[in-house]
Amino acid sequence: MHILINALAAKFGGGLTYLVNLIPEIGVIDQNNHYTILVSKRLNLDLPPNMKQVVVNIDSVLFRIFYEQCVLPFYSKKIKADILYSPHDVTTLLAPCRTILAMRNPCLYTQLNQEWGMKDTIRIKILSRLAKLSARRADCILFVSEDSKNWISSNLGLNHTKLRWVHHGIKIPNTQGNTIPDNIRSKYLLSVSSIYYYKNYVRLVEAYAKLLEEYRLEEDLIIIGKELDKPYSLKLRTIIASLGLQERVKLLGNIPYREIFHYYKNASLFVFPSYLETFGHPLLESMAMGIPVVASDIGVFREICADAAVYFDPLNSKNIGEKLLTTLKNPQLQETMRQRGLERVKAFSWEKTAQETLKVFEELYDLH
Repeated sequence: MHILINALAAKFGGGLTYLVNLIPEIGVIDQNNHYTILVSKRLNLDLPPNMKQVVVNIDSVLFRIFYEQCVLPFYSKKIKADILYSPHDVTTLLAPCRTILAMRNPCLYTQLNQEWGMKDTIRIKILSRLAKLSARRADCILFVSEDSKNWISSNLGLNHTKLRWVHHGIKIPNTQGNTIPDNIRSKYLLSVSSIYYYKNYVRLVEAYAKLLEEYRLEEDLIIIGKELDKPYSLKLRTIIASLGLQERVKLLGNIPYREIFHYYKNASLFVFPSYLETFGHPLLESMAMGIPVVASDIGVFREICADAAVYFDPLNSKNIGEKLLTTLKNPQLQETMRQRGLERVKAFSWEKTAQETLKVFEELYDLH
């Protein structure tokens, strides 16, 4: 079996984390089948002889769409691919082989208003339309959680016979030493995620500001993530400035993946205020690092954390603040969450993700 993986969209964030961990694990457990991985820049992966990377210089979404729809069908046929796996919401509509589509980006399927600017609105509409067409074309649709499978398939009216879900895994790099800058306080709340409207950081900052005013918290608030939604980033920075929190709320931007774990290691709490997700990989990272988790009360977060988190209403800044304060002021609760998190995260591994993904490949191939 020859599997072609279209990883051209994997450049940062959860999508890149997924592929740089999944592909080597598949390489460990499957050295019989052949894999070709299309990437926009070479990934530093230790791959076995039956796997090869092919770099395609892609510098824009529109060019990627053109390549996937007009060039990739011929390339798939040329290399005699049996299966095309597209892990980023859009597949090749004229693919000459069986296709597996992963639906991961919640923005393409939600009915919630995200207040995009004009440029992003156009981009989302194009990708959303292509994703829906891809869902019709795909022989199998793979989700990263049962919750996302349920709500996306319901919104799009998908055929349930071709739906599968496989969780992400977790792998903690070596965190010896310390790369945190000296200007970071020793106590802080941490949140890690690219900055979009649905990540809900404005409400988190409002809740944090109220706690500072009423309870004089020692902890700063640190947010790590690329500012991808420019209008929302501007709104967030404006709120921070208007509340006089420039010295207490730190937006650190994009930080190399391995270095982020040093911030996890030293955090008092991890807080995830997003109200729209298909998974939530930072939850696994924080539990694995033994950091108490305080998170939005949404289906996928309960699927991931179960009883290993304190949950709040993400649309209520007062409730966010109350749950943060309750956890910060209760060392026994923190220790309980820490222990539960370390136990819960044992259910997730990249080896398990790779085994279940390979099973999906094999099931589809056996339908020939």
